[in-house]
Amino acid sequence: MPEQKIVPPEEIFSLPRKKAFITGSEAVAEAIKRANVDMAIAYPITPQSESMHLIGHLYAQGYLKDFYRGENEFAVMAAVHGASLGGGRVFTATCGPGTLRAMEMFPVWAGARQPIVCAFMCRGVALP
Repeated sequence: MPEQKIVPPEEIFSLPRKKAFITGSEAVAEAIKRANVDMAIAYPITPQSESMHLIGHLYAQGYLKDFYRGENEFAVMAAVHGASLGGGRVFTATCGPGTLRAMEMFPVWAGARQPIVCAFMCRGVALP
């Protein structure tokens, strides 16, 4: 496997600024690229599917060491926990009902003081 591409912090400030109209998912992908994330774990379900799809492109371009999909939201959050405990800089995204399903892991992350990056996309939770 080729070595991970690292974006030096100095590069962020030296590049010319340009105005662009991008989606929230494209902004998430750009932020993850610049943050030098080691691994992303996804359970693609709308609306964060687009974000994790773009993160998959970053993996294909060599900006992440690893990228895979979990079998459900809770499994992804548990895998993120393990990857972070192993020393990786980890990212995932979630939304709406998936966030509720994954909620059990959030106190575990906080209690272990883990530096996990998670994008929470906007999606309401339906009434019962």
